[in-house]
Amino acid sequence: MSREAGFQIEKRLRREAGEVAQKYTGKNVGGRKHKEAKTKSYTFCIQERELVVPQEIEENLSRAEKEIKEWKLKYEDLEKEKECLAK
Repeated sequence: MSREAGFQIEKRLRREAGEVAQKYTGKNVGGRKHKEAKTKSYTFCIQERELVVPQEIEENLSRAEKEIKEWKLKYEDLEKEKECLAK
């Protein structure tokens, strides 16, 4: 799940939890409201675009590791050139 999608899901959950807390808690809420709250359920839908496939994460990770290896090789070459120029 992307960071932005995670924030959107959290925002929706927070909003629903706030509505439930407002409706079913407080000084004027009796036992009947508590029973009603326990029996009710909320269906929360997560859209497919909000999910990240583990394979995509693996591909991104392997691509990043490859880039890091290439950068290290270039850096070693620069170190060798620097030593040659310093002599």
